[in-house]
Order: sequence, then C-alpha cells, then structure tokens
Amino acid sequence: MPPTLPFAAPPNNLLVCNDQYAAGNAHNAALGQMVSTNQWDGIVGRVSSPRNAVAVTLDFHSIVGGGNDDVLLGISEVDRDRFAVVGATRDNASGLNSVFPLTRPLFTGTTPVCFATSPGLGLGVVMVFDAGPTRNNQALALLGSTLIGSPNGQTVARDVLFHGGL
Repeated sequence: MPPTLPFAAPPNNLLVCNDQYAAGNAHNAALGQMVSTNQWDGIVGRVSSPRNAVAVTLDFHSIVGGGNDDVLLGISEVDRDRFAVVGATRDNASGLNSVFPLTRPLFTGTTPVCFATSPGLGLGVVMVFDAGPTRNNQALALLGSTLIGSPNGQTVARDVLFHGGL
C-alpha cells in the first residue's frame, strides 16, 4: 500500500553524522525506493468510517523506518489527533545512511549516536505525531522522536502510556 499524506523527514542538524533521516514514504530500502530488502518497517495510519457508511476511508498512512530493521509495537492516543508510538530500530549494515527519523538524537556524553558509523545498534524509539493536518489534506506531522536505551545494549519499547496530568 503506498503511503497517503506521509510525514516529512526531519532535518539532520548534526554535521558529524552522515545519517539521512527517512520520511514517511521511505521503504526499508534506499530512500525513495519501494523495493523490499526483507527488513522490517513500522507503519502508522488511520482508517475511518462514518456510522451510517459502508465504505472505509484511508485518512493517512506512513511508513516508519529507514534502511534498518524498524518496528512499532505500542500506541497511545493523546487526544483526537495526537498519538505516541514506541518500538525499536536496529542497525544491521555499516555505512547505511537512510535511518530512523529522529528529531532529537541520542547522545553519549557530548557525542551523538550516528547510525552510518555505528553498525549493530539496537535502540528503542518513541515518536509523537499530529494527524490534525491530514483533516485538511496535508501531511501527517512528526512532532518529536528520539531513541531510548544505550548504544551498547539492545533496547525495545513495547508499551506506551500517555499521562496528561490529574
């Protein structure tokens, strides 16, 4: 299924990394290709159907990942349009630069974790999206994303709970 109103790739402001963050239309191959490499990707999307309608409408659909093994395992709705997802990304190939879309990279001390130069990374991920723009036929908005865990470990996030206060 081709992406519908996919999110844009966040910019990479880390000059020391060669990572190119994937957009919501990047399959788990090279950027812009829709050829399978037998690696996992996550997806986010929404289908809707008015109460009296028979047909189901695809509101939006985005691929989440890059050239690595990426998976989404948990979701929590924040409100009508915003939602958070968690999962994992694992870098299996050295030199691959189409990577999980990050708005806030992980640092070890003052050094950023770079996928292109660090094969074997296995980190949890958390992302927050806003689907509000899709109601006006605009792209899904990636509000924020980051890695969870240690570059020396293998972390997977499976469950997410939104706590909006009391």
